[in-house]
Amino acid sequence: MNIDLLRLLQAAAGATLGGALALGLGLAPAPALLLGTGAALAPLLLAVLRRRPADDVWTSLQTVLDLIPEPVYLKDRSSRYMLVNQAFLTEHDLRAEQIIQHSPEEVFGQEYGARVRAEDQRVLAGEPAIKQVHEPNPVTGRERHLRVSKTLCHLPDGSAIIVGCNLNTTHWLQTEDGLQDALQRESNLRQRVQDFVQRLIDVIPDPVYVKDENRRFVMVNEAFARERGRPQASLLGLTSDDLASDTDSAALAAREDLAVLAGGEVNKEQHTTLPVSGEECFRIVRKRRCVDADGHAVVVGAHLYITQWKLAERELQAALAREQALRQNTQAFNQRLIDVIPQPVYVKDAASRYLMVNEAMVRDSGKAAFELLGRTPEELGATPDYAALVKREDQQIIDGAVVSKEEHIVHPYSGQDSFRVISKTSCLDADGQTVIVGANFDITPWRRAENALQSALQNQTRLLDFLQAVFDALPTPLFVENLHGQFVMVNRALARLLGTPAERLIGASSTGMGLPPLPETIPLEDLPRNRQDMQIHHRSLSLPTEMGQIRHFVLFDTISEGAENEPVRIGVLSDITSLREAEARWQQAKEAAESANSAKSAFLANMSHEIRTPISGVIGTLRLAMRDTTLSDSTRNYLETGLSSAESLLGIINDILDFSKIEAGQLKIEQIDLDLHKLLDDTTRIMRHTAQSKGLRFGLDMGPQVPCWVKGDPVRIRQVLTNLIGNAIKFTQSGRITVIVDVDHDEGDGRIAFAVRDTGMGIPPEALGRLFQKFQQVDTATARKFGGTGLGLAISRQLVEAMGGVIGVQSEEGVGTTFRFTLPLLAGSAAEPPATHAAPRTAQHLNILCAEDSAINRMIIRAMLENMGHVVSFAEDGIAAVQALSETDFDLVLMDGRMPEMDGADATRSIRQGGLPGMNVRNPGIPIIALTANASMEDRDEYLAAGMNDFLTKPIDEARLEELLRRTSEQLQRPLPLNQPAAQT
Repeated sequence: MNIDLLRLLQAAAGATLGGALALGLGLAPAPALLLGTGAALAPLLLAVLRRRPADDVWTSLQTVLDLIPEPVYLKDRSSRYMLVNQAFLTEHDLRAEQIIQHSPEEVFGQEYGARVRAEDQRVLAGEPAIKQVHEPNPVTGRERHLRVSKTLCHLPDGSAIIVGCNLNTTHWLQTEDGLQDALQRESNLRQRVQDFVQRLIDVIPDPVYVKDENRRFVMVNEAFARERGRPQASLLGLTSDDLASDTDSAALAAREDLAVLAGGEVNKEQHTTLPVSGEECFRIVRKRRCVDADGHAVVVGAHLYITQWKLAERELQAALAREQALRQNTQAFNQRLIDVIPQPVYVKDAASRYLMVNEAMVRDSGKAAFELLGRTPEELGATPDYAALVKREDQQIIDGAVVSKEEHIVHPYSGQDSFRVISKTSCLDADGQTVIVGANFDITPWRRAENALQSALQNQTRLLDFLQAVFDALPTPLFVENLHGQFVMVNRALARLLGTPAERLIGASSTGMGLPPLPETIPLEDLPRNRQDMQIHHRSLSLPTEMGQIRHFVLFDTISEGAENEPVRIGVLSDITSLREAEARWQQAKEAAESANSAKSAFLANMSHEIRTPISGVIGTLRLAMRDTTLSDSTRNYLETGLSSAESLLGIINDILDFSKIEAGQLKIEQIDLDLHKLLDDTTRIMRHTAQSKGLRFGLDMGPQVPCWVKGDPVRIRQVLTNLIGNAIKFTQSGRITVIVDVDHDEGDGRIAFAVRDTGMGIPPEALGRLFQKFQQVDTATARKFGGTGLGLAISRQLVEAMGGVIGVQSEEGVGTTFRFTLPLLAGSAAEPPATHAAPRTAQHLNILCAEDSAINRMIIRAMLENMGHVVSFAEDGIAAVQALSETDFDLVLMDGRMPEMDGADATRSIRQGGLPGMNVRNPGIPIIALTANASMEDRDEYLAAGMNDFLTKPIDEARLEELLRRTSEQLQRPLPLNQPAAQT
């Protein structure tokens, strides 16, 4: 092969490979490129055929064509294959001998071959074939996409041949489809991310927004839209210039946005007004630069409103200013106050430094106020002994002692002989620091006068001795006291009582000996104008005798005129020890009575259980009997009468039990979070049926400000409402019953006002005063006509007062009655919904275990539960219940309270702990509902504390039972965690 032929072969191969590469890159090849194979091979064939045909030439040509990665072939005018490359053979899974010198019909079958032949004829006629084909391979059946190129070539002898190439574009087309899918997924992801970010910022309660590089809003949250008073969509595409209220605000926003886009950050506190309402507000504005998913810079901004905290800060500053002013005003007032006191008064700190002195102290010390303040007596020139004494006394005062003494000294500052009464105590100043408050009362003039008086009295010794003898002859303790509170005369009875010789008592302070002074409202200096004006005062006191015993007295004292026309106090002590001992015996009797009252309450509670148990059987069996649709009218009337009587008897028992608890002081008031709206709806829904059955209209009027969640006792609130509504229904023959609930602003925050208004017979004015007393009704005719114990309103009053409220009534005969009560119900918090887990169950009918020792109650419970569609098994005591739970899977346990062997509370605790020895319960967390005749709040608390989930009393309220079972069925589909009590209703 010469060099020219080799170059021609290389050119042909390069043209074909170039076309394949163009197709592989997903380009749209030009027709010239698609014709490249034929155009390149034609000169090759011409060059080959100009020479003598030789096997080595065809072999070299075959080698060149095999280098082409796509199928290439040569055909003669009869469409018979002259030459094919290896890619053609691989495409069709054929060998060369199956193709060379064969027609299309022989290779591919008649139908496909005919189409190929027709196409070849058009190419031979001078029409090149360039087309895109999507059809299965006629030999292998594989799906494929082809780009077919055929062209006509003339040999040197003038004969025509067909040169063709089939480019397989399947992979490239699949790649293009995958690219489109990826672009679509990317678009969907972008949209989902956009939606998520929008939902995320919408949750934020303060305004949040995003701006693009042109400062246009591309995302805002709901809070931002509310701030602007416009829909979110209408804000997108706008700038701060469009929303600003003035040009300065717009320019500021623009500068900030540009600074943030340049890499800066905005973090500032702003005092402004809201854009729509114009309200004053404080907020923290933050802006930062971020890069979005496309790599573009954006501004992310947020407004954090701090108006509430700023206003609180203002109020705090104002309060601090008021506090400072109050301190200054109080200091000035205290100074003016002590300046009025004529005797020296001072305040010192723990180091004996003067903090405050009055004008009398300044005069007494002979020093100016500024010289005294901040200094100790030692620093002010007092003698070392006196300064040390003062320091020791001050330390005792700081430690809690009180100093009250009279002293005769040389004045520490003036040097004059002085008599003083010193009084010191401690207290806390405005900062909570312990300070010393003292007063020095100069009694020098009075002491001197007293000395003069003693000299004068020596002349009256005989008279005084006689008067003293008279005093001493009296068995009742007597004394006379002067203006200074000092004894001037005492008798032997008083001396014996105080255990001090009479001569030592003279001049002693009566208060120092344990006797009370005259009331402050009656100054000792005020002498009565005549004997008719004399006021005798009496007070009780206790004093130890010389034998160490405590005796009780009544002190009778008055103001009279002494021997020198001076006012004196005369006192007489009357021994009432025997009366006090009688009072003690009475107190013991009272406590014994209270103990008996508690025993009576326990007896009543026990009797209540014993009575409620058979009554439950009576009520239950009567209710079951009334389900019989074949009963005659008279029989049904008898049963209804019996049921009504039994229910009335049960109400009386409940009233007596509550009243006994109240009398014994055992009534407990709860303070728990409760849904007041639900409590009112539940209570009025029950009473509405009773009112409507009597032909009365019934309504609940609740104010819009009544809170939903409050703290209180739901059972006692329901009991008071039920009592009052029941009374209204009982005494109203026609008209309407209305329950009104609203916030009572007149009584202060947190008080709720309740009212029950009826259009009944009314109450006479003379009966209103005794209406809330126990065992009282309007009159005996009312009791005979309507029945009742007369305890309902008394219990309601005591319950309301126990809850911190007040109750009252307004009534007009023939018009109607309104009972009102208010309760202090502070704000509560909503109960958290119970956590749930485990897979849901679909069964609505329950498999129930009932622990009940009464055969009658078992019969009633079986009938009720089976009528509701449930399956029930029984255990006659707590141990049997634990054993049944260890052997069988149940959905629910109805647990009696009092049972032999093991009661309900102990059985519940055993279940929650996993069972008893040898009895491992299958489900320790099974719902357990108390079903008991023990109806008190203490019983309910005991059962719930033992691990029960709810509480039902006997006789069984079938509607309440059905509601609890329905709720239990729902909870079984979403089980509560172990020992999680159900919400109380």
